Amino acid sequence: MSTRISFESAFRDFLDSQPISIGYQDNSTSFTDLDFFLKIGDESFALELKEKKQKYNLLRWEGIHIPEEHLMLIDELSVRKIVLSGASSGLLIRDWVRDKLFFFSMIDLVLMPHLKRFNRLTRFREKEGIKGKWAIDLRHGLECRDLGAALKAIQAYQHVIPTLKEAVSCINVYHGETITGGGTTRTMDYLNKDVAEK
Repeated sequence: MSTRISFESAFRDFLDSQPISIGYQDNSTSFTDLDFFLKIGDESFALELKEKKQKYNLLRWEGIHIPEEHLMLIDELSVRKIVLSGASSGLLIRDWVRDKLFFFSMIDLVLMPHLKRFNRLTRFREKEGIKGKWAIDLRHGLECRDLGAALKAIQAYQHVIPTLKEAVSCINVYHGETITGGGTTRTMDYLNKDVAEK
């Protein structure tokens, strides 16, 4: 990660260098598709790549309570594209400032707490617009030492996707989060009543 080439180029070079062939489709120039569509064995995965290239001035982003070193701002459109791609998708972030990588599965993006959103004004060639931004805490993602570790994280996540449909308790505990108990204990009486009312 020391040479400053685009994240997309570095990731493409990494995929091409793997001893086991990884099929991929590079969509990094598309405005509607995620950056890469990977084919690893029988499994497919859609991946968006983002980079943090410099430190943020927190005075320009009111209400953020994430320390700058752990802060990443991403386009809400990117998050929506990931969610619309389904469970077999995610986000890989390269933090140039700290020379780190972070993987977020689609499930992480949906479940992680403390989300702050902004509408950022844009002005290009005298045309004004608005761009939705998310402030996310990089500590909610899985830190990966290199692209090889990121690929292994993607594969490990793919293996647990079937269990995500079965687990009824909260899954994952994110940085700074405490999951507590709440409500009334459910018994067979409640269950029978719920079924009878259907």
